[in-house]
Amino acid sequence: MSRSVFRLHPLYFVLCCLMGCLDPYTPPDVQGDLNLLVVDGFVNASNQSASVRLTTALPLDTTALPEGIDMAQVAIERNDGTAFHLQNTGDGKYEASSIAWDMDAEYRLSITLSWVKTTCLTSSR
Repeated sequence: MSRSVFRLHPLYFVLCCLMGCLDPYTPPDVQGDLNLLVVDGFVNASNQSASVRLTTALPLDTTALPEGIDMAQVAIERNDGTAFHLQNTGDGKYEASSIAWDMDAEYRLSITLSWVKTTCLTSSR
C-alpha cells in the first residue's frame, strides 16, 4: 500500500510545480490584415532535402486556416555562391531534394515575393 502512494507522490509534486508556475498571458488585441509573412522551414541533412511553407499571419481570434503563398521564389544559398532553388508544390510549400549539404558552410534562406525580398541568415555549424 505504501509503495503505490510513494510512486504517485513524485507525480503530484511535478504537477503542482507546473501548475504553480503558469502565468496567464493576454495577447494584444490584433484584428484585421496583419500583412506579415510566416516562414516555416525544415532542413534534413540525412536525406539531403529541405522544405519551406510560406503563409501570412492571422489574428489570434480567427478560426480560419492560413493560406499558402505560391507565387514566390525560394532558394537556399551557400556562402560559396551555390544556390539550391526550392520548387513550389502547392499550398505555399516549397521543396528541394538532393542537396549536397556542406556541414562547414554557412547558409541563408532567400525569399522573393512580388512585394518584398527577404533573406534569413543561418549557419550549419
